[in-house]
Amino acid sequence: MTWYVSPHGDDAWAGTSPRGAWRSLARLNGIELGPGDAILLDCHGAWNEPLEIRATGSREAPALVASWDWDAADEGPAADEGLAADVSLVTHGNLSGWEDGFTLPARPCISWPDGPAVRATDCSHLVIRGVEVDCSTESTLYPDLDGVDDPDTMGPVPRHPRDEVNCGILVTASLEASEQGHKPLKSVTICDTYVHGSGPDQNSEGILVSAETSTEAIGPTLIGVVIRDNLVENVGWRGIGTGMQAIVASFEGEPWKAIRDVTIEGNAARFVGLQGICAFNAHGVVLRRNLVDRAGWYRGVGATWGPAGLWPWSCSDVLVEYNEVRGMFDGNTGADATGIDIDWNSRDVIVRSNHCYENMGCGIVTMSCLRGTIEHNRVEGNLGKVNMGPGQIGLCDYQTATGPHAITGVTDVHVRENLIILDRDNTSALSTVKTSEGPPWSGVAFTGNRIVVFDHARDQSAYDIAEGTQVERYSANVFYGIDQESFRAAERGRECSWRMWADAGNDHGSGFAPLDDTAPSRVRNLVARRAGADVRLGWSAARDTRSGVHHYNVYRGRCSGFPRRYLTLVGQPTDPVFTDRAVPSGEIWYAVEAEDACGNRSGHAAIVVVSTAER
Repeated sequence: MTWYVSPHGDDAWAGTSPRGAWRSLARLNGIELGPGDAILLDCHGAWNEPLEIRATGSREAPALVASWDWDAADEGPAADEGLAADVSLVTHGNLSGWEDGFTLPARPCISWPDGPAVRATDCSHLVIRGVEVDCSTESTLYPDLDGVDDPDTMGPVPRHPRDEVNCGILVTASLEASEQGHKPLKSVTICDTYVHGSGPDQNSEGILVSAETSTEAIGPTLIGVVIRDNLVENVGWRGIGTGMQAIVASFEGEPWKAIRDVTIEGNAARFVGLQGICAFNAHGVVLRRNLVDRAGWYRGVGATWGPAGLWPWSCSDVLVEYNEVRGMFDGNTGADATGIDIDWNSRDVIVRSNHCYENMGCGIVTMSCLRGTIEHNRVEGNLGKVNMGPGQIGLCDYQTATGPHAITGVTDVHVRENLIILDRDNTSALSTVKTSEGPPWSGVAFTGNRIVVFDHARDQSAYDIAEGTQVERYSANVFYGIDQESFRAAERGRECSWRMWADAGNDHGSGFAPLDDTAPSRVRNLVARRAGADVRLGWSAARDTRSGVHHYNVYRGRCSGFPRRYLTLVGQPTDPVFTDRAVPSGEIWYAVEAEDACGNRSGHAAIVVVSTAER
């Protein structure tokens, strides 16, 4: 069954045909969508009321909330069941949330300033696609503290009053509905939506998927969350996130048990009061090709969450790749303001091929963590001005969790093969901070990194290593723009020259090289051909006579003018050949540029297009 809603409709009509549409969202109350059922909202319509969704679709036929075009519907009679043949479903070309033109297509707009604007409760196999949500509450993030200079005089305030937040899209999964984890809810997808509020100081939030759990739950409450190609801007608490709600305060179960298999991809979160894009309490997380642009911009008082741009927290088996984070501030907390934060109680995390720049804190931070890899990232222009230390990359052991699954210390974390550019005063390539009790740090290594030092910035150091922390191995790093005489490091309160540092057994096989401020030659003779589902590319090798060509950046897009940035990066081969695996169908454009060891890029990338016709 398909239900149609349009401002041109009438609640007295059947609601099951395009020209028999209902008028109000309230008319949908009490309806539970089954396999293949749909709610279609007129893409030119606007409603000042909330939307409640209950759905139990199937893997083969998920339930759908999407948009259709009243103006394109036929004037004649239409079928009363199923999707009418004359209905024009609205699609928006699979644009990522950060792409130009994302907000231009018509979307049905739901405006509601009090509580969730769109709420989906205990749903399985549900797709929410192509809607606009306005959560422009007049309430501030902490209304009880409006006009208060010192929040400590007011007693405790809620850290995040979920049920009172004006959330754009809220999905909740209860422990009861999953039968204590014996029959978890499955598959919720939110894509191509535009969620916006009235500013970063307001009591609003973009997209949140939350699941209950308990110590006794046998398994996850929700399996399969996809949040893809959405734009969230001008909200308070966070842009996009998943989270756990423990139904008892004494919860001591696995913190990542509530949700399993989460993909957050192709989204943008802009101008957010506190957190950018968060994955909390989940196992099997992918954060890919997301943009966070200016989060942590709350200027009121009372906030206790130190903001981060991309924030896996209490998660296991996490991949963070091809993201960009810029413009993070501290939300007036004095804490964090980091680009990517592998927050406490996380394990088995890979952070690779991301670009973190121009943030108030560090570019990339890990807190208490078991088995983490930070590799192939570009980190530059971060100020390192808050509690995580002055490093472009920072390691910290912060932890407040207790119980049998609490991870303490920093164990088996490898920082390798990153490009770290020091171009800000009082910063370092790597810093460590000791804040929590726990076992000694072990298995921490810093190897194969390129540290580029610009002399216009003052008081820089290679390392700032705090008392109570330990990096076991430094090796094969290259420092550009300094030599042994100008090398500086701080270790446990003492200043170290290169001789002192090296005599202590550090940085074996590391070296120094002149700064290279010239770009490599352009890539030429780029060719591409399809090989089944793959695309094979080749080009003539570029040249760089100073620091040398370090690798090539291969970008992929849907049009000739697509942006060349980490969000569209698909590979960084060292040789002039590359195979792009499992390429989407249709016309695909590639651009290739050379990058030298100091991070200079050739620009004017070579461009080639392939299409399905070449298969």
